[in-house]
Amino acid sequence: YECINKYASNCLSVEISLDSKECNAKLWYQKVRKLSQLEIKDLPETSKIESYKFAARMTLEDRDRLNLQSKDLKAFKPISKILANAMGVKSPAFPIFIGDGYTPYNYGALINRLDV
Repeated sequence: YECINKYASNCLSVEISLDSKECNAKLWYQKVRKLSQLEIKDLPETSKIESYKFAARMTLEDRDRLNLQSKDLKAFKPISKILANAMGVKSPAFPIFIGDGYTPYNYGALINRLDV
């Protein structure tokens, strides 16, 4: 299926089922932070880690209602505040999985950047 790692370089993604006992964002932030503290000399240093959280699905109805196909949506290119308001998400919001073939019942998804 489509994965955020196809769109973001040097990306680590964690997908957690809502039914899981481990469906706790803070738990996973701690695990990722521990990974970043490992002393592995072969890995390049990173100065900044960007974190994102799923915000909303863009349904086929949203696509038609808001004429999303004419908006030139690109992965990780922020959408306008007007469009974010129309989708009911905070701005800036970033689209991903636009028109992917693996979820034909959705047009895409929106994510928001986290300050961790």
